[in-house]
Amino acid sequence: MVWPGSTFVSTDSHANIMGAIGSFGQGMGDQDIAAAWANGTVWFKVPHSVKININGKRSSNVSAKDIVLNLLSVFGANKLLGYSVEIYGEDIAKLTLDERITISSMGTEMGVIIILFEPSAEIMKFCEEKTGRKLELIKADTDAKYLEVHNLDFGTFVPMVAKPGHPEDDISIKDVKGQKIDSAFIGSCTNGRMDDLRLAASVLKGKKVAPGVVLKVVPATDAIWQQALNEGLIKIFKDAGALVANAGCADVRQDRLDRTVLKKLQ
Repeated sequence: MVWPGSTFVSTDSHANIMGAIGSFGQGMGDQDIAAAWANGTVWFKVPHSVKININGKRSSNVSAKDIVLNLLSVFGANKLLGYSVEIYGEDIAKLTLDERITISSMGTEMGVIIILFEPSAEIMKFCEEKTGRKLELIKADTDAKYLEVHNLDFGTFVPMVAKPGHPEDDISIKDVKGQKIDSAFIGSCTNGRMDDLRLAASVLKGKKVAPGVVLKVVPATDAIWQQALNEGLIKIFKDAGALVANAGCADVRQDRLDRTVLKKLQ
């Protein structure tokens, strides 16, 4: 359906997830989508482009979710509102497709139209296998002009957690260590893939969810749910006392941010 350089529209506000493969994804209202289906064309206002260079080395304990939470702590939900954002860096180029999906999907929480990554050779190969044809790498020109250019140091990025209610209201996870919680959520578009579930299972194996805490696990897709079942992860979650729901991209009862949900900090 999509490939690097393509354009995608849907009614999902997280259509910008397509930026993970260098495709432009735009969420629209029902009437706009109906018009696109009827006419085969749709009207766009081209957003201004912003470039973010994340320089230096990424710490081994900084996940893709941490990357976007650190970006939210810098830019908030409004500083890049309505912009198309491109992210570059030596270690950024090494991000897996799953990691890019996590970051691009949360562009919505940053207020951006889309977060775009230049596809790596591995991602181009993956897309060519899925589409069954040779694809052209679409990337920014060397003399591309940007409304803003920001340079950040990867070395300053730390594991973070978002406080309830506002994804941009972030705090270093070490500052809330030991804080009592009521509920936790693992899953959705941003952290419901196999790597996430395997990591969660490695922590929960042989243990129990604390009394009074609700832990919900939602694999991102049916294929991932089935793979988690085949690998025995679902049993680990069940034995630990977690609630495992059907595959999906969100949980209507909890915040999309799927790190441990903290009680309101005083």
